[in-house]
Amino acid sequence: MKKINIAIVDDHSLFLEGLSSILKDVDNFKILITASSAKEFLNQPNLATIDVLISDISMPEMDGIALSQMIKKQFPTIKILIVSMHEETQIIKALIKMKIDGYLFKNADKELLVSAITTVAQGNLFFSEAIKNKLIFTNEEEDEPSTKSILPKLSSREKEILELIAKGLTINQIADTLFISHHTVVSHKQKLFYKFNVDKITSLVKKALDLEIIN
Repeated sequence: MKKINIAIVDDHSLFLEGLSSILKDVDNFKILITASSAKEFLNQPNLATIDVLISDISMPEMDGIALSQMIKKQFPTIKILIVSMHEETQIIKALIKMKIDGYLFKNADKELLVSAITTVAQGNLFFSEAIKNKLIFTNEEEDEPSTKSILPKLSSREKEILELIAKGLTINQIADTLFISHHTVVSHKQKLFYKFNVDKITSLVKKALDLEIIN
């Protein structure tokens, strides 16, 4: 039987190591990549050989949502299984709309996890009963979710400053353009860093582009 090549991306080292340890003992599974961030994963040379990517959602620099979007575009044959503590229905629905292949909560047992990996590797979808129940009991009148519903909520001023940052303007240039103080621009920049979970401008712009918040 052909082995299923697996990559695991999670910024919690204990979970990453524990999951890898559990799965490496399954006969037809082969752990090719373990990475503590999306960036580390994307820098690996053998991505095209991956059958199933197991990813968390909340991670620094690039989260599991942006990573899933990128993988679906660049490596459409890779199956994506989200394993996360996020139970928000809008997140789950948005990921389904992005055509991920499966979703489990992190408290799933080994048997369920093995079943999910095997199922998505065969080209089928896998959503645990806990996920299905959440979707069933969601208010049917709720607006159709999209990735926008789980993106950082920005004020009009924050988005304005983000767009100018992306154009390459300096803090002083932005202040002059918007007729606001240098201190105000710096304050908004720090808020943007916090909301996007990044610590430098290049990461901020890249994440905003990945999430299609700016063009």
